[in-house]
Amino acid sequence: MEKFKEAGVCIELVKNIRLALLFYEKYSGLCKALLSSYRVNALKTELEAANIRAHAAEQELKKFHEEQSSKEIEFSNLQKKCGSYESDLDETEKNLKETTEKLRESELKCETLERKVAQLENEVAEKEKKIEELIEECNKLKAEYESVISSINFKWHNKDNFE
Repeated sequence: MEKFKEAGVCIELVKNIRLALLFYEKYSGLCKALLSSYRVNALKTELEAANIRAHAAEQELKKFHEEQSSKEIEFSNLQKKCGSYESDLDETEKNLKETTEKLRESELKCETLERKVAQLENEVAEKEKKIEELIEECNKLKAEYESVISSINFKWHNKDNFE
C-alpha cells in the first residue's frame, strides 16, 4: 500500500509539474512583459533621477563658474590694488631714503655747528678772561699813573717850597 501511496504522490507531483509548465507557458510572456515593463519603469525612474541630478550639477557648475568669474574679477582688482600699493611703497621707500639722507646731513651740520659753538664759547671765555686780565692790568697802570701823577704834582707844588 505504501507503494500505491508513493505512486499517488508521484502522480500528484507530475500533475503539479505539468500544471506549472502550462502556467509557465501561458503566463511566461506576460511575466516577461511585466518584468520588462518593471525594468523599463525602473530605468525611466533612474533616468529621471539622473536627469534631475545632471540638471542640479549643471546649475551648480553654472553657479561655480559665476563665482569663479566673480573671484577672478575680485582677484584682478586685488592685483591692481597690490600693484598700486607696491608703487606707493616704492615711492615711500624712496622718500624715506631721501629724508634719511637729509636727516643725516642735518645731523652732521648740527654736530659741526655744535662744535663751532663750543669753540666760539671757549674763545669768548678766553677773550673775557683776557679782558679781565687787561682790565686788571689797566687798573694797575691807572693806579700807577695816578700815583706817578700825584707824585709829580706833589713835587711840582712842593718845588717852590724847596727852592
